[in-house]
Amino acid sequence: FSAIPAVNGMVHGWFSATLPCTAGLQIVNDQYLVVSSTLGVTSPLGAAVSLTVISPTISVDLSYLPLDVVAGDQVNFTAQVNSDGPQMAAYAWDFGEGGGSVPGGLAASHTYNQDGSYEVVFTATDSCGYYEVAPKAVVVRKPVLSARFEQSVQEAVVGETVYFTNTSTTGIQAGEATPITQWLWDFGDGSAPATTPNAEHAYMKDGTFNVTLTVTDALGYSDQAASSVEVSTPDLVADFVYTPMPANITAGSAVTFTDQSTTNGPPIVAYSWDFGDNSLPVSIQNPEHIYLDVGTYTVTLVVTDAAGYHDDEVKSEIVVVTTAGTDVYLPIILRNR
Repeated sequence: FSAIPAVNGMVHGWFSATLPCTAGLQIVNDQYLVVSSTLGVTSPLGAAVSLTVISPTISVDLSYLPLDVVAGDQVNFTAQVNSDGPQMAAYAWDFGEGGGSVPGGLAASHTYNQDGSYEVVFTATDSCGYYEVAPKAVVVRKPVLSARFEQSVQEAVVGETVYFTNTSTTGIQAGEATPITQWLWDFGDGSAPATTPNAEHAYMKDGTFNVTLTVTDALGYSDQAASSVEVSTPDLVADFVYTPMPANITAGSAVTFTDQSTTNGPPIVAYSWDFGDNSLPVSIQNPEHIYLDVGTYTVTLVVTDAAGYHDDEVKSEIVVVTTAGTDVYLPIILRNR
């Protein structure tokens, strides 16, 4: 001090300084004395005064919301820092996904797109380079995802359309931001899969088929549901009638055959008529045929549906062909006697 004013006959002087950042350094002041005064007072060197520089105490508290974290959620972090040393100079966040630390402030947010356990580390550093870290474990759970569907029937006939209705659910109904974005239907018969939310399918062969629905959400999580469909062969019955009736059929006249076949499956798409007289088969539904010779014939009808199933109807001795009746005219001779 260059001068210290006296107060009530006493003189006091205080000094301050910024300590260096090196912890453990000892600082000694042994160079102070009264050089002169207005009263002519002087003094020898004062007793040495020393102090040791210690590292600051930094405390950090870290919290986050929401506490129940689902993949896809944004997590908000808040840090509180207290120190008895230099002012804080930098903050950094490591969210535990392998990307390392990034600079930030006392608040940060992060979105986890995969479930798992993550260690979040917050680092507070002061102007001397002293720092404190605060780790916090964050557990991220999988989204709620449940694949489900309903089907119109459990048992079907070949060619019958079965309707499948998606009833899958995801956590978006509970406020989670993970909607379902993909649907994959496997009908179990080797056909191409469907990718629409709802689907329909007609089985073209009999058997038991396992149906699988796989749903995938926006983060890539998936779930699967399965059911089965029992498919039976169609009830395909070949039948026909013909006119005229046998008693009225004559050689050279046309016989009309009328198909009366039935099915509860795919439509009938092919007909094959064998008229039993070595003529070529006929493939129309309702044919006509002319028998040229007298005799009894066996007529066979084979019907085939769109799935390749077939049935045949054989009617034996149903066509009796007779010769046409011949009128014989005899002359009448009148004689006069």
